[in-house]
Amino acid sequence: MRAATGWGETGALNVAPWGGTSVATTVVTGNWMGGGSYTLNLDDGSGTVTNTSITNNVFYGSAPTGHAGYGPVRESSLANTWSGNTWS
Repeated sequence: MRAATGWGETGALNVAPWGGTSVATTVVTGNWMGGGSYTLNLDDGSGTVTNTSITNNVFYGSAPTGHAGYGPVRESSLANTWSGNTWS
């Protein structure tokens, strides 16, 4: 994973491989998250994202965008497991 410094990403958490790299087996669980363009930026860009589990997190704010500019997650289809996530 790459932090949001200098790469043009504005998510609270960015899972975004670039330059043909890959990100495998990412587990995001039990967090309180909000803000960013997308709070959770899942983006396979020019690489691959596999085995991603997003469970039991709380996105602060209210549906559909919370306190994010566009929404809580980008490309939620990249999450193999998505369950137990709620709004505060």
